[in-house]
Amino acid sequence: DEPGLLALAQRLNLPLQCFSAERLADYEHRLSHLSTLAFAHTGCYGVAESAALALAEHLSNGPARLLITRQKSAQATLALACAG
Repeated sequence: DEPGLLALAQRLNLPLQCFSAERLADYEHRLSHLSTLAFAHTGCYGVAESAALALAEHLSNGPARLLITRQKSAQATLALACAG
């Protein structure tokens, strides 16, 4: 349900990996910020950081850490994680 993300993934020729709210909730204790607004909309307290950690761990089959904590603008929110 994210046409902008789907279009970006297609334009960059990259797969779009999605995770369930239940999967993202596993990372709650590692988030720099707990958002009640995110929880109300998604069922987890942080999407950007949780998704960054989940993808880094998925790709590396090992633990990940946040390199850039949640950065938010009016148009987007991002976080960056790295395995190792």
